[in-house]
Formats: sequence, structure tokens, C-alpha cells
Amino acid sequence: MKLLNFCLFVILIVLLTQPRVVAQSVSPKYSVEGLSGSCEVNNRYIDELVGEAKKTKERIFVIAIPSQKEKYKINGERLGYALTVLTQIKRVDFKQVTAATGIETTEKNGRVEFYLGSQLFLVSFAEKNKQICLLCCDTP
Repeated sequence: MKLLNFCLFVILIVLLTQPRVVAQSVSPKYSVEGLSGSCEVNNRYIDELVGEAKKTKERIFVIAIPSQKEKYKINGERLGYALTVLTQIKRVDFKQVTAATGIETTEKNGRVEFYLGSQLFLVSFAEKNKQICLLCCDTP
């Protein structure tokens, strides 16, 4: 009986001292539909993402996910474009960016997700079989 009580006490202590795991919210900080005018909005949010990443040294994760009726080629092009914008135009160190393509497809429009560390920062939706627009106007 003493051994059982001791084991229960140890288990209780272990459970109380373990860090709690909290599920990540699936809601992005920003979400942009692939409509006219999305270029300006995406550009603004990408600038914010890059600024935060440079300030905090957090890694940026970019994941391109196609819709069900899209070919994976357009998905790869979206991913390549997002990487080009981040690393060549916005001047994020290539080592700070990780890219991937989603295996599963979405029912609606394809999308590119941008994470700052583990937090979903931006979801940019694309019209079917079209490129996303991340830049606008007076972008350097």
C-alpha cells in the first residue's frame, strides 16, 4: 500500500511540473483573398513579416498548397515566387527561410502560408491556376 501511494504521489508531481502543451491557433494573423487589390495588401503584410523576422531572428516557413483541381506545377511556381520575393527582393537571409509544398489539396483556392516561427502569420490565396501577387507599386 505504501508503494502504491508513493507511486501515485510521484506521478502526481510529474504531471503537475510538466509544461503544458497548448494547440496552435489555426487562424492566421492576416488572410488575403486572391482578388484585385491583393498585391498591395500582401506586400504590406510581407513587409511586416520580414521586419518581425529580422528583428526577432525567427525563421520564416513558407508552405504552398494547391487546390484540388490545380496541377502541382503552379504550386511550385507560387512557392518559387514567394521565395524569390523574400530572399532577393526583401533581402531575407536564405538560411532564415524554409520552404515546402503541401501534399494535401484544398477544396477552394490554392494558397501560400507564411509562418513566423511556429505562428501562422499570413495566408495568401490564389485564383485557380494563377500566380499569387505579393508585390506592388514602389517595391524596391
